[in-house]
Amino acid sequence: MKFDSICVPRPYSIAVIMPTRGRTEILLNSLKSLVLNADDASRMQILLAFDEDDDIGFAYYQSDVQPWMESVQVAHATWRSPRLGYRRLHDYYNFLAQQARSDWIVGWNDDAVMNSPGWDTEIRSYTGQFRLLAFRSNHDHPYAIFPVIPTDWVTVLGHYSRHNQTDAWISQIAYALGIYQPIESYVIHERADLVAGVVEDATYQERQYQEGNINDPQDFVHPQNTVARYQDTDRLAWFLDRIGQPTRWLAVLAGEQNPFDLMMANDTKGYLQTWQVQAPTA
Repeated sequence: MKFDSICVPRPYSIAVIMPTRGRTEILLNSLKSLVLNADDASRMQILLAFDEDDDIGFAYYQSDVQPWMESVQVAHATWRSPRLGYRRLHDYYNFLAQQARSDWIVGWNDDAVMNSPGWDTEIRSYTGQFRLLAFRSNHDHPYAIFPVIPTDWVTVLGHYSRHNQTDAWISQIAYALGIYQPIESYVIHERADLVAGVVEDATYQERQYQEGNINDPQDFVHPQNTVARYQDTDRLAWFLDRIGQPTRWLAVLAGEQNPFDLMMANDTKGYLQTWQVQAPTA
């Protein structure tokens, strides 16, 4: 089932959105991996967010990253904001996603490296299908660690994610709707706990995961956040029904379908065994 965008035509096929802090050569290497492995970088835009107090990262951007991106003629834009911190990571992504002028949005990290030539062509092959596209990665995680979503996802909801665990938020919605789509392109996340020899920097050390404590109102699995996630799912299900794309959401609400069966089946390393998933009720 193909659908036409609910917005005016967009000049780019893919927008890569990326908050970054304190990263220099790592950031440039990440961007080069995307641009140089793309079949057509002219159809891509790169949107970056820096903290106002990140003098090191932004100075390197001005001296090295920006000149390189201009030399390869890839569309790009940057914004600086007061520091929000890891607990408000989703607010960076929400802002950047609203700036996208593309068919697809790729949620990216500044320590990620694209390892597949033609990754952009693979994404474009799904244009007109409302799905979450999930890169393969060295995480081997059931979530789409670097989620690729139609820009209309953000248009319908008004946001990218309502929680800093953005990959978890988006992936659980996609699983519940039955629109989670693994793709072949492969990403290496060059994070200290995943790749031997990578040094823990300050940005890595300041991470604060909030997934697994049901008693913490800020936690991903707290009931108020679970309800908000199901509200997002319900709204996207309404949109998909309007464009004629079936989902399994009504069956989930009727108790006839476990929304997370595929997610748990994909959890071959037991990442999600520390907490219990509760299915919604009508």
